[in-house]
Amino acid sequence: MADVIPFPLARRVDLVRKHADLSFGMRAEVVGPHIDRQVDVQRQALLRKGCDPSQVEQQCESLRGAMHAEIWRIVMTGRGGSTG
Repeated sequence: MADVIPFPLARRVDLVRKHADLSFGMRAEVVGPHIDRQVDVQRQALLRKGCDPSQVEQQCESLRGAMHAEIWRIVMTGRGGSTG
């Protein structure tokens, strides 16, 4: 049986930019929970598809990092991810 390797979540540019843009407009105290929820949605989808749980966690941490990096890019450049 072959291993299922998930597409790198952090490379899903539209997903990362969308949630970074949404997060940027939120109050600071809700950004973390929002990102956690979005990462968990992806985690559950990959687990339902039968992906290896350790690979799923690696992908989820990469996605979380990509979202945070995109938020900081917006802060530093002043341009939103989907419009900038």
